[in-house]
Amino acid sequence: MPDKVEILTLQGLDSDVFSEEFFWKGTIDQYLQEASENPLVAQSAYQRMYHAILSHGSETFRRNHDDIIRYHVFDDPMENGRDAIYDLEPAQMQLVAKFQAGAARLGQERRFLLLHGPVGSSKSTIARLLRKALCAFTRTDEGKLYTCSWRVEPDDAEGHEFLGLFDATSQHELRCPINDDPFILLPEGARTTLVAHLNDRLTKQYGGKSKMLPREKRIDFEGGPCPVCRYVFNRFLEREKGNWRAILEKHLVVRRLLFSELDRTGVGSLRPKDEKNQDATELSGDINYRKIAQLGSESDPRAFNFDGEFQVSNRGFFYVEEVLKLDRAFLYDFLGATQEHVVKPKRFAEMHIDEVLMGGTNNPEFEKLRANDTMEAFIDRTTRIDVPYVLRVSQERRIYDRTYPTVKGQQHQLAPHTTEMAALWSVLTRLKTPDKVGLSLMQKAQLYDGRTIPGFTEDTVRELMRLAQGEGMETAISPRYIQDKLADALVQDPTVACVTPFALFKQLQEGLTTHSLIKGTARREEFETFLSIVQDEYDDIIKGEVQEVIGADKDALKTLFTNYIDNVVAYVNNERIRNPVTHVEEPPNERLMREIEEQIGVNDREKDDYRAKLMQSMGTYAQRSKKYQFDSDEQLLKALKLKLFNDRKDWVNLQKLRTGVVDNEEQEKINTLKKRLIDGFGYCEFCATVVLERAASLFSGSAKRDEN
Repeated sequence: MPDKVEILTLQGLDSDVFSEEFFWKGTIDQYLQEASENPLVAQSAYQRMYHAILSHGSETFRRNHDDIIRYHVFDDPMENGRDAIYDLEPAQMQLVAKFQAGAARLGQERRFLLLHGPVGSSKSTIARLLRKALCAFTRTDEGKLYTCSWRVEPDDAEGHEFLGLFDATSQHELRCPINDDPFILLPEGARTTLVAHLNDRLTKQYGGKSKMLPREKRIDFEGGPCPVCRYVFNRFLEREKGNWRAILEKHLVVRRLLFSELDRTGVGSLRPKDEKNQDATELSGDINYRKIAQLGSESDPRAFNFDGEFQVSNRGFFYVEEVLKLDRAFLYDFLGATQEHVVKPKRFAEMHIDEVLMGGTNNPEFEKLRANDTMEAFIDRTTRIDVPYVLRVSQERRIYDRTYPTVKGQQHQLAPHTTEMAALWSVLTRLKTPDKVGLSLMQKAQLYDGRTIPGFTEDTVRELMRLAQGEGMETAISPRYIQDKLADALVQDPTVACVTPFALFKQLQEGLTTHSLIKGTARREEFETFLSIVQDEYDDIIKGEVQEVIGADKDALKTLFTNYIDNVVAYVNNERIRNPVTHVEEPPNERLMREIEEQIGVNDREKDDYRAKLMQSMGTYAQRSKKYQFDSDEQLLKALKLKLFNDRKDWVNLQKLRTGVVDNEEQEKINTLKKRLIDGFGYCEFCATVVLERAASLFSGSAKRDEN
């Protein structure tokens, strides 16, 4: 008998998207009461953006002796991390500092913020997260804001004469087309009194013992009402013989305002088009010719649609993608919008706006701007924020792990290390070759990623970054290219249950020949060289994992590590060591130390330096109250694994796996290794087999080289 199907109803669906509070309407006196209790309802656009970011919290941590702030808004808490940005904290800190300066009215609020970086460096994602955060913030008590509408009674024929044309949905209420704050309608003297009152209230709330109000909390107003509100207000002034209080009490409706990108409320955006299709009315609105026929004048505010991106973004955020691809005439419109906070619609006086203006651009377009002497005014009003590529492998990997999560049981999955190798290659293409002697590009990538290499410290990393100015800002492999090739690998062979790094390497290699952003044969060959380096790194990882599952004894590694370190300490300090079996004081076991050190290429002439550096690293750990463990140094861990593997390598003959001739006893051992790879490293049956076959080939090659 089939199971009974559970039927859902609307009552069974939960949602907290809507609330009665979001549709609140009231009088100007009620709004004054709300503002007295919560003065930040009247904050500026920069203040609102800054507080929206802070509302999601932050954390401070140390990296390379610097204090780094991670603002959680860039973790995309609104969408459970779908658009999270990784490892760009310095750029984010700089951006948030600009918002704070603008909130404090230190001049940044009169600048155009320009996110500058190579393609695929998260410029648009940063803007998208800011839009989402700002829209979500207006739905909270902390981020409340209000706007106004004009109301006339049904029997007010004269009122309908100049209000009814505006709103086809209501013959009794006209909304402010740019969602101005109702307080902008107050005469200058009344507004001054209000501002003093609100700031006094804020001082009591946030001034603390010093009674000093933080600048980014201070309320102020500038400019005046939009042409529509000015027109309506002036008409009512004639009727009420200058009694502005009566006008606001009788005809003004205050209502809650929620920002919405989809509804074009408080958030605007613009994308460049070809020159023939670019129209300045997209920014500042256009004439409504249908209403001109009724009103007879193009300069009547009732015959104009104030719905340009500047106007719909008022009190919020306006972002322009690839802003420097806009026609020059468009950029001129941003001059007044940034410096004076005004825009100039056709046939109207300048109108005031208050919004965060931001755009994104890539390297070539920015260089064109700097070389254009006619754009000095725009450049002078621009604050540049560099947004580089991610330069830490572990953080770059998170981008791909988020896009392609490994889920057992699905049709396709990625084998272990697939996204790691993709991230490593992309980071290598972005790094500048280090000038420091004895440091390879691979080691530089490892140091950037926080790994420990004997002889190099956090100060070394700081110096490397200082010498590599502009690193991550040049055209290289972007996350989009990696994602495209991962997608190609996933659909290449539907019969294969798992995509391994080998399949990805093939896609990456083939794609280089058609990659449109790689200019010149030399650059392409350089990227191919980096891919070879990554392939070698993956081979080392495979060998290490197979060696580990053959040894499969972490306790044995710890014991071997302890024994080695005890002997190194005794050797460096010129001491004797107690034999754990005979309890006799003996010289350090040179044979044991050399058998381990030779696994990673430390020759007899280098052994003293290597052991001294090891002691230095142990001392550094101790100074930081950290314990130096068997896996603290990757090179030493590799040596320990190789030593343990060599002691046990005769346990199974992997070469038989390559020939396909495997007896029952060997097959049982191979199955044991597969199970250890599956349980210990996350492989599936398919990719575990691929790894063992590759390891057999690698060990065979190593054996032949050793014989030669």
